[in-house]
Amino acid sequence: MTYYKSDILISNKNQSRENAIQYKKYNQIWLSCFLMGLFLIMLIVVYLDPCFHYHSPLKKISYLLNDERYQNNGIVRNFEYNALITGTSMTENFKTSEMDDVFQVNSIKVAFAGGSNKEINDNLMVALENNSDIQMVLRCLDIGSILEDKDAPFHGIADQGYNYPYFMNDSNLFNDVFYVLNKDMLIKGLDNIRYTRRGGVKTSFDEYCYWNDYYQFGADAILELYQRGERTEIIRELTTEERRVILGNINQNMMAAPQNYPNVDFYFFYSPYSIVWWDNIKNCGMVDFYIEIMEMLAKESFKYDNIKLFDFCSNYEMVCNLNNYKDYVHYSAEINSKILDWMEEEKYLVTEGNYKRHFGELRQFYQNYNYDKIFDN
Repeated sequence: MTYYKSDILISNKNQSRENAIQYKKYNQIWLSCFLMGLFLIMLIVVYLDPCFHYHSPLKKISYLLNDERYQNNGIVRNFEYNALITGTSMTENFKTSEMDDVFQVNSIKVAFAGGSNKEINDNLMVALENNSDIQMVLRCLDIGSILEDKDAPFHGIADQGYNYPYFMNDSNLFNDVFYVLNKDMLIKGLDNIRYTRRGGVKTSFDEYCYWNDYYQFGADAILELYQRGERTEIIRELTTEERRVILGNINQNMMAAPQNYPNVDFYFFYSPYSIVWWDNIKNCGMVDFYIEIMEMLAKESFKYDNIKLFDFCSNYEMVCNLNNYKDYVHYSAEINSKILDWMEEEKYLVTEGNYKRHFGELRQFYQNYNYDKIFDN
């Protein structure tokens, strides 16, 4: 049989066409499998929802609470509660079981280690907007951060270089892809399944972000980390610009919730830093500076009948006992427990009638304290 060149060309074209068809089918099968795999991952993440982004916890799964910035938004939107504790790491050692007993509420805890005032307030407003049952909010106010810009999203050494999960906290459905197609979220959801099958129990809000048992407390632990600076004779005063920034921060990130939700009781307190923190402030000539900030905040709070403001910095015995602290600002869980009792008893309450005397005594104590005796031993 004689083969002509044209026959060979036709045969090659047919073969190429068949190969192209096969490749196309292969690509279609591969793409279909890939898309089905992605869809399956999405279904698993949405169903298990380890960060409660779409729904409340499934009853038969023991969920692990271990990631504040991924889980807090979902917690305030989808859990059942009528009271909450919020703030920086100063609130992480609170136990909701104790708050429930003291105030007869059903509370949750949503703390933000290294959190800015805006970050804490944004989450609080989400809670209030999504839960009409809220009766009470307990929140710490860190005077060391009130000078930050009112729109600062977060701060703190622990957050430097942190890739903040904005997609967990906004209402943009399109960027949910970063959650539903997130390998870590898939693993987190499957870990909850494995943990449940091993007989694990869900993380309680007493345990959530609780760190007390992992640190040493006392003078040795604090002073090992503290670098004492030289004392200046210059007394630092608030500038006009600093006052503007402070008031902006207070009104946007602290007073907005009480103003917009007058039927909710707000229990605010200044975090009681240790006497070593005050030593640092004294050395910088800023005792009056920070007490004036506290006074500014107090005056703004008096405008709202649903705010109770407490200042435990005036518990001098506690502040000067370094056994209560792991570093110069973070106090023990025992102090958190006492704060609940003091609030219920309305001890250390700052009012419009007593604030001038209160802050006058505070200035007198921290300006004249013998800080050198901290380091005598």
